[in-house]
Amino acid sequence: MNEIKWKIQDYIVFLLTIGFLAYLIVSIVLDRDEKKILDDCGFAIGTVRIYAHSMGSRSPNPYLIYKYSVDGTEFEGKKHSFVPHEGVKRGDRFIVAYSNRKEKNSVMLFQYPIKQKGDFDNYLEEFKDNPPQYRRYK
Repeated sequence: MNEIKWKIQDYIVFLLTIGFLAYLIVSIVLDRDEKKILDDCGFAIGTVRIYAHSMGSRSPNPYLIYKYSVDGTEFEGKKHSFVPHEGVKRGDRFIVAYSNRKEKNSVMLFQYPIKQKGDFDNYLEEFKDNPPQYRRYK
């Protein structure tokens, strides 16, 4: 009986380890892809369409769907990890950096909110001397 108990515990530890490693690999890949967008990007105003937590109000995995336009074409961005847990709601607007090579690839930059009419132009001016940095939320 004791031997079976240890096998079950070993199996659970193995599954948890595999799950953690998978999460780590996916996190690194997503992080790298989003940082890469900032290497050659344009900027737009993105509007939050959906902001929700997958499980309860303090889930580790909130997700977000946002829209933005580039030269009159509307795009939709989705973010399932590294989204702030608080301070974001439907209708909020933030700077979106999109890839100049593939405009559908984008990242919402939560540290640059659009609160008033001139904010977007002010940020663009700021980015000339101080380009935006990718900020990862946990």
